[in-house]
Amino acid sequence: MCLSVSKSLKNMLLKINISRLPNIVWFAQNTKLDYQGSKPLPKYLQEDALQIDAYGTAKTAFFEKIRTKKGIKKMQSLQRYLHEIEPLFTTHWRSAAPHLSLWKEYLLAHERTLQKILTTLYNLTSTRGFTARHIPFYLIADPTNPTQELSAWFSWTPKKSFVVIEIPLAAIPSQTLFPVGIVAHEILHLLLRKNIRLFTELKNLAKDNAKLWLKTSDLPISPENFLEELLVSSFVPEGYLGEKYLQHKIKRLVMLPNDLLDWRRLIAYHMRTIARNYAEKNKAIDLKYMEYLLEVIKKIPHQFPDEGGRRRAIISD
Repeated sequence: MCLSVSKSLKNMLLKINISRLPNIVWFAQNTKLDYQGSKPLPKYLQEDALQIDAYGTAKTAFFEKIRTKKGIKKMQSLQRYLHEIEPLFTTHWRSAAPHLSLWKEYLLAHERTLQKILTTLYNLTSTRGFTARHIPFYLIADPTNPTQELSAWFSWTPKKSFVVIEIPLAAIPSQTLFPVGIVAHEILHLLLRKNIRLFTELKNLAKDNAKLWLKTSDLPISPENFLEELLVSSFVPEGYLGEKYLQHKIKRLVMLPNDLLDWRRLIAYHMRTIARNYAEKNKAIDLKYMEYLLEVIKKIPHQFPDEGGRRRAIISD
């Protein structure tokens, strides 16, 4: 599949990177490789911080960071490890790199749609001076995921932030726009952090309602991150902006949420009217919006199966 991209590199909205270094580090961490027989991967190679250091860093600078943090012996051990898996990774990279290039073309071909969403997100977060051009995106080829579902995550510090999109080799770019919403979702997480006042209010709201989060204790996520995730998803990709720009229909979930994705879909349905109001009137997300979201969460019955053992989501609008 080949998508035409008419923009020059200078005018691209997204800075999309296909880099060998973060891909080989990800490959080493996630494909259970072990050239030393039955010994597990060294613990320092399993740390998330190691992968984060690989993004936006030249190879020499990357190893210098490892030397500074872990010492010269661990740096040399890591160098040997990556050298040993290089032949296997090279075989993987021959197909992975062109695959990632197709996805880069896809994302660039749909920049106009993304720009429409981002214009609304800048208004929602009062962050018009901070744009997607400030955010590097890194594409990672995932040979371990047999599905076609992309996953993404972000890294944030006041001085450096970026987004990583992990793309299964089975995932083929199509005419659907939902992956564009995944990108917008991660950008909104970063925009919230640029608005310090708003992000502080969100954290305080989660802290002040700590008892509520006991109902969701089975989810591997902190109360603060849970509230933020649902706030973001109330707009994109599951929420109103996904429906308006991505042709993603907001559906009502008839069962109680069993995982975070269920929660996101359920909240998007029950927040659709107020989310539309804020988006269309260019209103910034405020404490009132977050308190409304909290009330919706409170209305959702938790951990109460009916006689048949099923979990019903009967919620009053």
